[in-house]
Amino acid sequence: MSALVDKRRRFLDIDVRWLGSVGDSRVFSNRAVGRVHASLLDELGGPDGAGRLLTGLDEHYLVPFFLLADSAYANSKHVVTTFEIAETQRDVPTARLNRAFAGMRYPVECAFGILKSRWRVLGKPVEMVRTNVEAVPTLIATVSILHNFAIDQGDGAWDVDAEADQRAFCFANFMTMTNDGQHSGACHTDTKTRDTLLKWMGFRDSIRG
Repeated sequence: MSALVDKRRRFLDIDVRWLGSVGDSRVFSNRAVGRVHASLLDELGGPDGAGRLLTGLDEHYLVPFFLLADSAYANSKHVVTTFEIAETQRDVPTARLNRAFAGMRYPVECAFGILKSRWRVLGKPVEMVRTNVEAVPTLIATVSILHNFAIDQGDGAWDVDAEADQRAFCFANFMTMTNDGQHSGACHTDTKTRDTLLKWMGFRDSIRG
């Protein structure tokens, strides 16, 4: 199952058609969201995107809206991936940025945990696989819809908003070096947004000493 999750742990897009042996990046590129996400995020962000990050005393970068994914996906302008373990050991900014990414991805891990705990049929081999394997994607899609419905209705099983406020990493709050006023100096854009975030993290650490 490949899924797109929001900070409230709702499944915004799922794909259950592919075998588990198929790579995540290939699945994403063949999904509708994989083909249109860049244009949709640019439209949502407008000309200023998610904001501007200072990466030097006289330099800032424009950050677009993006999807956060794990390292199995392809890193790009609109898809920011976590770092491999070996990469986090090369310097402090990379390690810190990866920890920030881990916080941002918390709702994703939690969404899958809630889904499996509430719908126990997913916690063990699905019985219908023996007789009707074609129906399994429909089952998974159905419980995902019910999962979203329960969250939207606030059924009391868990306080999604309160937990999100405490645990979910908010990128807007993390961009402490963003200048919302007039920007002086050169403005750049990276072909890979993760590079911009890493430059900003390094600059932030340098001025904090």
